[in-house]
Amino acid sequence: EVVIAERPYVTVLYDEFASNHCQFLLCQVHTRMNSLVKECKRCRQVCDDTH
Repeated sequence: EVVIAERPYVTVLYDEFASNHCQFLLCQVHTRMNSLVKECKRCRQVCDDTH
């Protein structure tokens, strides 16, 4: 599975994905809560909701 994560393509091609994932750090890719994810409130929120 390939995801184009560049703006504005991610919001156009993957509307559902874009609404559930951070635009800066794709939470789905970061299954481990590393320091990069922790710095992003939106990513942390999505990770907390799904894990």
